[in-house]
Amino acid sequence: MPRFEINEAPAAQLTKKNTENTPDPFNLKCKDPALSAGHFAKLNFGFIIIAAIIVLIAQVYPAIEFWLIPLLIICSLQGLFYWVGLYINMTSPTRSELGDPLLSDDLPIITLIIPVYNEVNMMPQIRQMLRRLNYPTNKLEVLILNELHDRATRDAFFQLDWPSHVRLFVVPPGAPQTKARACNFGLFEASGSIIGVIDAEDWPYPDQLFDVAHRFHSAPATRAGFQAPLIIKPRSDKILQSLFALEYHILFCFLLPAWIALGAPAPLSGSANFFRTDILKRLGGWDKFNLTEDADIGIRFKRFGYSLGLLDTRSIENAPSNYKDWFWQRTRWSSGHFQTLMVHIRNPKRLYSEIGLLSLMLFIASFGARVVTGIAGFMLILVFSIDEKGLFTYLITHPIGQLSLFTYSGRIACYIRIAFTGVVYVKRITILLLPIYWLLQIPPSLWGISLAVFRYLKWHKTPHEPYLP
Repeated sequence: MPRFEINEAPAAQLTKKNTENTPDPFNLKCKDPALSAGHFAKLNFGFIIIAAIIVLIAQVYPAIEFWLIPLLIICSLQGLFYWVGLYINMTSPTRSELGDPLLSDDLPIITLIIPVYNEVNMMPQIRQMLRRLNYPTNKLEVLILNELHDRATRDAFFQLDWPSHVRLFVVPPGAPQTKARACNFGLFEASGSIIGVIDAEDWPYPDQLFDVAHRFHSAPATRAGFQAPLIIKPRSDKILQSLFALEYHILFCFLLPAWIALGAPAPLSGSANFFRTDILKRLGGWDKFNLTEDADIGIRFKRFGYSLGLLDTRSIENAPSNYKDWFWQRTRWSSGHFQTLMVHIRNPKRLYSEIGLLSLMLFIASFGARVVTGIAGFMLILVFSIDEKGLFTYLITHPIGQLSLFTYSGRIACYIRIAFTGVVYVKRITILLLPIYWLLQIPPSLWGISLAVFRYLKWHKTPHEPYLP
């Protein structure tokens, strides 16, 4: 296979080949290094303000209510997203009209970057996935990004026959070794005007890239990116996977449309998202220190005046196959969301001036609630179990009960909607287990926050399994 020049090359040559003319592209001329999780700030004014509010509440409500009320205030703001998402879900058409199709000459060049690490078993599926895409190969560039010391994945890559528009790029050694850092090298190498991130296990709709091209063509210049909804196909005997699939359905069919409709900073998924390459470079690429670089890039787009949209075409992904993998994935998400929240409220006055009061409140709600929802639910159970007045009276007369009603009513309404319409691959009975699923999120949430506080930010990679329909 002569077109792959790095084949059979020793590691030293690979390092030289990829680093000789390739500077570390992290934060290419980033406008503000303080927006990186790698920037250590001794004084975080946003954190101080939040702490002061909690202390004030503690003067009025003692014991468990001291912690529960601020958590519920954050979660109650998220309740707004559920009601807005429910309205969008019930009133929006199933597919948007894209107008006349673009001529082949007018189609943009799209660069797909696929980070792979310890993905020997995924190489055949990646090749089959790429062969299913209905997009002209002369308008498509695929960069498979692989860490230098992961020789086994490269060997698996070279054992297969790949189209000429697929190229393997070996990421030079460096720290931290994160997906975001690898993606920045892919961004630096990309020749397409649109760049998309695809995970190793993704199974996109064959016409998805046409959807991407049409959406960017008809969107305003300030539309920086689009997210494709992700569908999880669980194994029939895996309850945890079914709950994970249901969680993704809620995120992509209710919450994400609501965030976008309200103009709130949207935490994106780590895959099946597509961006204007020039805008992404202008913002400095992804933050290689952030464990949820996808969520972080959403708020950074908002801060610099750009917007995001949703695609109609979907991608299929796998859920973690066991509790251990799910736990460490959730821990990484909690750490990353906490990182993102703390980074962007370092200077709340500046953040307010850039995105406005409503978006600031929605940002705190969307990121804060993703971290504390399970904790708040568990504390509510304790409060309700020790109350002597009765649950109904407590919900109507007590501030905690009233906040709880507002917080969870929208969520329950969405669940009812799901129960009537159904979710692909998921049994309706799974909805009844969601409260247990919230409680399962408490240990990884607490552990993830603890790791973020002590700046122990190791990337716990989730193992992938092939999905070949």
